Amino acid sequence: MQLGRAARRIHAWASRMRPVRAGVGSVAALGVLTFFIGAGVVQGGKGHHFVGAASAVVGLSTSDISITGQVETAEHEVLAALGADRITTLVAYDTGAARERLAALPWVKDAAVRKLYPGRLEVILVEKAAAAVWQHNDKLMVVDSSGALIDRFGISDLLNDRFSHLPHLVGDGAAAKAGSILSLVAPHPQIAGRVQAFLRVADRRWDLLLSGPNRTSVRVMLPEAVPAVALERLAALQSQKQVLERQITGIDMRLADRIVLALELEAVAERDAQVAARNKATRQLVREAAKRAI
Repeated sequence: MQLGRAARRIHAWASRMRPVRAGVGSVAALGVLTFFIGAGVVQGGKGHHFVGAASAVVGLSTSDISITGQVETAEHEVLAALGADRITTLVAYDTGAARERLAALPWVKDAAVRKLYPGRLEVILVEKAAAAVWQHNDKLMVVDSSGALIDRFGISDLLNDRFSHLPHLVGDGAAAKAGSILSLVAPHPQIAGRVQAFLRVADRRWDLLLSGPNRTSVRVMLPEAVPAVALERLAALQSQKQVLERQITGIDMRLADRIVLALELEAVAERDAQVAARNKATRQLVREAAKRAI
């Protein structure tokens, strides 16, 4: 009798409703049907089987799990965080808890988990962006642009050249101060594109290890104060004089009023030979001039 009165009330309420979009009626009908089935099994003493039975009726399943945004995170890590092997129905599945487990993975910055009935689970990942590899003592760690640690750099990463495109941060405090040096170098692509390593010296200032000609390296020593000004001068030197294409091993920019270049050994020998030849020619000219004067 109670079910009959409930049905008449629902019918009267529905007759007063405005027209709805196509398809909504089917969902509502399914809901009403599920209500009556549930009410019946509860009255019949079978309430503890109702949720599972209703799930079976609408065909809920998690056999179809789509994952997007996944690059560095392994698929088995995502499935483990979802608890995919323990899901029996989407009705009782806690997407909020799943999102928290996904967000705890090293590479995941944010995640969204949505249930798409009747049997689809959609996972959208937003991963952290690796900016450099930090070398501290004998350990390597991947860090983001702020210097925050993302994940360990393993042997397999080294063998597969997984992060070979990233510059290295070396030294105490290098990771914590990474954001400042990365943001200073970024506006100068002619320098940023050559960076092999950012070297933190005594946790006070930076040296840059840049690629030079013929697979050589050039060490640029930046000042502790106003390194941005030194980088602007270096960028201007590269644009105007192609200084990084010269036979040099180092550029000392720690003094505001001068720049000191360290030449390669071959360049030093070549320069000494040129100076010796010039001095010899000068002495010869002096002797010839002296003879003419007599």
